[in-house]
Amino acid sequence: MIPPTGGHASAAQGALFLALSEWQTRTGDGGLLLQDIYVELGDDNVLAPDIAWWSAERQPPLVAGTLAAVPDLVVEVLSPGTRENDLGPKRDAYGRAGVRELWLVDPAVKRITVCAGDGLRSERPVESGFESALLADLTLDRALIFKF
Repeated sequence: MIPPTGGHASAAQGALFLALSEWQTRTGDGGLLLQDIYVELGDDNVLAPDIAWWSAERQPPLVAGTLAAVPDLVVEVLSPGTRENDLGPKRDAYGRAGVRELWLVDPAVKRITVCAGDGLRSERPVESGFESALLADLTLDRALIFKF
């Protein structure tokens, strides 16, 4: 069973999903944006990212159950119940599977860390302006994401 994220993490996840959805509408992005789904990363490794995005070119068909496609972008919102798993085993699994970008969102300290590169080992904390190598023209208002 996956533990509930808690109030601060849930609020941040909702704000991020809304911001990404608005970005898709504004830019005409044809990718697939989902939250709270299961994805198969190979080797019978199934994880549940908080938010996942696939580019239009790599978008899997929607099916009941687990999606058998590695997302381009994964967002994990850290909460007391998931923190260690998100920062350790899940991050490693996403890196091995070929996720291109991972955002680690920490409501406790109001910080977003973007992980990319070989095995998602390159880290860049987002202090003010937000840039994503995958999502052109994306702007995130950190005050709205960490409103609560």
